[in-house]
Amino acid sequence: MSAADEAAIQALSVAGAFCGECGFEPGDRGCPDCERTWTWYVDALRAAGWAPRDEVIGDRDAQIVAWLLTKAAEEGTRNKDARAQATAIYRMADKLSRGAVRPPLSKGPDSIEYGIRVTSNGPDSEVLRYPGDSRSAIEDRLVRHRTGNPSAHLVQRTVRHGEWTEVAS
Repeated sequence: MSAADEAAIQALSVAGAFCGECGFEPGDRGCPDCERTWTWYVDALRAAGWAPRDEVIGDRDAQIVAWLLTKAAEEGTRNKDARAQATAIYRMADKLSRGAVRPPLSKGPDSIEYGIRVTSNGPDSEVLRYPGDSRSAIEDRLVRHRTGNPSAHLVQRTVRHGEWTEVAS
């Protein structure tokens, strides 16, 4: 199952979806039917037009690159200024096609960060963080942590990245 499908399952869990056989939420595996149920949920989302954000962005970027290449070709080579503009447009299309152009992070959606809580001391509890790791990667780590600490459990939080700002040192 892809990371995008895992994200869809997480969203379904937050929305209250559950397995009809055992009642577990998506992401949990309580019976043999769970995996099939979550696959059906994701398939139904895709049939309704849902697509992972990365796929949507990829399609959008491909359309923009095609449009930029058309504009660059229209500029032509009739004079020095037109060639300079066409070259700049071609460079922009190349950067976009390579993924070198990114929107500001502050404009993007919130993301979910997963961690493993290894102590249960309320607000002072220790959470091990693995920034950038997927939920499934953290769950694999959790299995290993539970061999030495059975009370360890998966936690998540919403993360929103803003712009960098200067601070006095």
